[in-house]
Amino acid sequence: MHEHDATGATRGAQAHTRDTGTQRGEAGSATQSAAAPPSDRPAGGAPAGVNSGGEGAPRHLWVLTRHDVDYVLHYTHWIPIGRGYTRSMLARHYPGWTLGTLVGLFDRAGIRILPADLQGARGAQHGGRCHWQVVSISFSSPVDVEVEWDRSLPFD
Repeated sequence: MHEHDATGATRGAQAHTRDTGTQRGEAGSATQSAAAPPSDRPAGGAPAGVNSGGEGAPRHLWVLTRHDVDYVLHYTHWIPIGRGYTRSMLARHYPGWTLGTLVGLFDRAGIRILPADLQGARGAQHGGRCHWQVVSISFSSPVDVEVEWDRSLPFD
């Protein structure tokens, strides 16, 4: 995986990235609860099998917004893990994926911020939070990943 800046030059990171310069929708809005899936669709973006492969079809099977990533990270706490809530959420919204694989994918893509890095900032739960300038992360496998950034968004 490689990271590209706005000019397309490779910077040697681990995921393909694209800067948009604009924010799309309300993904990651401070008014949304990290414990609830996005209001207009189930968590997990497009499930496997949605990509028909036709002209104009998305390149990746999964597309997650910043809010979707925060939703997954909410389930990294020991209480939902211990009570089986994390396993149920993954089976319902991310069939075939494990928590460790998704969190590893987020880390390799450079989009997860750990609570220690935010010095206790709001929204930095046990598993961290998605970087505030992420518009979406698209992937089909743990190694086929692209990140869309909006570098104009201020820290929240």
